[in-house]
Amino acid sequence: MAQINFDPNDYEPSKGFDILPAGQYTVMITNTDIKLTKAGDGEYVWIEYTVIDGEHENRRLWSNHNVKNKNEEAEKIAKSEMSAICAACGIKGRLDDTNQLHDVPMRVGVSIRRGKDGYADQNQIRSWAPANATREAAAPAPAQQDQRRSPPPPRAPSAPPAKPVPAWKKQPSA
Repeated sequence: MAQINFDPNDYEPSKGFDILPAGQYTVMITNTDIKLTKAGDGEYVWIEYTVIDGEHENRRLWSNHNVKNKNEEAEKIAKSEMSAICAACGIKGRLDDTNQLHDVPMRVGVSIRRGKDGYADQNQIRSWAPANATREAAAPAPAQQDQRRSPPPPRAPSAPPAKPVPAWKKQPSA
């Protein structure tokens, strides 16, 4: 048993988080792992992303990529997605350790996968691009293109005062 000195009456109970609206987000990969599939006959790369700006700053997103799987199509899709992630992180050569993906700003396109069989809706990352890419350049990974389109995120009524631009977002001067 662990000792704790905590009074829950001192805090408002958490109501949890809703899913993020579909759209483009600037994120960094903050955690990765390679895990066994539920059946135990394959492996997937588990990735945690943290939103690094905007109204959803510090929110988390996750993706799984079946890099070793009996289903050849699932494996092909996962490897295509991993290629897009590497490109978004600026990795042009071989990826030897998932830590190479950490702490590199990138843009991701997020859609909403509708829940079924009693499960709630959830976010799904559909595209990856370098942080300085335009919206059009953040195209879905080839194997993940979907005919359904998510509605664009709602526009803010007016822009708040400009925040200083983080160093990683500044364009290099010529």
